Amino acid sequence: MEDRSTGVGVAAPPEIAREHALRAASACLQAGDRERARSLLRRLLAVEPDCADAWFLLGVVSQQRNEASTAAGHYERAIEIDPNLAEAHNNLGLILQARRDFPAAEDHFRTAIEIDASYPEAINNLGNVLQDQGRFHEAVMAYRRCLEVRPNDVEALKHLGNALRALNRLDEALDCYEAGLRLDPGHILLHTAKGLVSIQKGDLPVGFAECEWRFRGEGLPIHGLGLPEWDGRPLEGRTLLVSAEQGLGDTIQFIRYAALAKARGARVVVACPTILAKLLATAPGVDEVVPMHGPFPPADRIAPVMSLARILGTTFETIPAVVPYLATDRQRLDAWKAEMEPVAGLKVGVVWQGNPTHTRDAERSFPLACLEPVSRLPGVRLFSLQKNFGLDQLGEVSGRFAITPLGDRLHDFLDTEALMRNLDLVISADSSPAHLAGALGVPVWTVLPAVCDWRWMSVRDDSPWYPTMRLFRQRTLGDWGDVFQRVADALGRERGMSRAG
Repeated sequence: MEDRSTGVGVAAPPEIAREHALRAASACLQAGDRERARSLLRRLLAVEPDCADAWFLLGVVSQQRNEASTAAGHYERAIEIDPNLAEAHNNLGLILQARRDFPAAEDHFRTAIEIDASYPEAINNLGNVLQDQGRFHEAVMAYRRCLEVRPNDVEALKHLGNALRALNRLDEALDCYEAGLRLDPGHILLHTAKGLVSIQKGDLPVGFAECEWRFRGEGLPIHGLGLPEWDGRPLEGRTLLVSAEQGLGDTIQFIRYAALAKARGARVVVACPTILAKLLATAPGVDEVVPMHGPFPPADRIAPVMSLARILGTTFETIPAVVPYLATDRQRLDAWKAEMEPVAGLKVGVVWQGNPTHTRDAERSFPLACLEPVSRLPGVRLFSLQKNFGLDQLGEVSGRFAITPLGDRLHDFLDTEALMRNLDLVISADSSPAHLAGALGVPVWTVLPAVCDWRWMSVRDDSPWYPTMRLFRQRTLGDWGDVFQRVADALGRERGMSRAG
């Protein structure tokens, strides 16, 4: 800094140098130059180690570099120096939320709001972490508060819709999604959410049309072929390349449409993960199965498997629900028949754990111990069909009730098919084995969390997709005890049983 009255250079006061460094670091962050920002901040902290704003910005740099643990440490240091730094509380809350430490994240969001009652990001984030904890009524209040502060907040409208949907207030949820779309007509997630709620309400044409937005962000490998999507018109011997998508259960559910495409003259080739290849090859209408990522044979049209419901004009009344639509390998079927036929009693296969990578697996999977009331019904024999995940729970119930583990003998879906066909009933969490049993026409009781997937509708205890399926829903989020008491009571009534002491 220069003293212009004398022409003599003098040092800038510390507070001016600090503000200059902070502004320069912020400008670098906005320009995407994180390394320059980090360098400026470290130089400042070497001189002023108790500069809370510098520690906060250093946390932002680390968070943008996906260095969550380092960022958390920087935010904690900033808060230690200045407990009233609302942005540091908010950002630390986001890191804790990603770690699933929801109570700690909630505390930091609430602190940020106490510091700044008109901080919309923190209010919205509070709503999100309340949803993570199943506190949907409180989440609704948070989002409404966010919208009071910032009325045209599209993300808050989306999240409010999701919370209302979780409370089964579907019409209100749709109103939120539509309000958001009026503000941002190209919002992919709002269109998709509107589609899923429409399906849940039984409006399949609108629902499946809106769900086509799921590919606006990222397509499937077949989209890279540059081929036109099938519009449902007769194909007269031309090749239709259908691709699996979403989870394994989704593909099992929608492969039923291959038969309808075949009926319109298509040669149907299905691209899918290896684990599904042998299974989908048994579906009516499927002429060939190829790897999900190619190479692909020459084709004339493409279609994601779930899009076939829209392309073929499915309504609630016309869901193709004839089962079974998957075939069983005769040799494996006979082998399991020879083993299971001599077993006395009611043979019940059980699956309690889905894939933990599923975003809501913690909600949809249930503890194996919940099956104890079922196990106490006289004559019931439980057989575990569980593979890969949750097998440690078999040891936890040992001595409490009997269950025969068979999962290690199920090498693929064809093995599971053959075993299911030799059982009297399957009780499953909302995962691919439930879809498999339904597609086979095997009696299956699917247990659902209070906030369940769109395909199971909202209140009914049966499924229009699977005639042999019965649904048991949580009445209170997380309360599996009540669900399995109802399962045991229903099974006891149907079989004329009373529970053993």
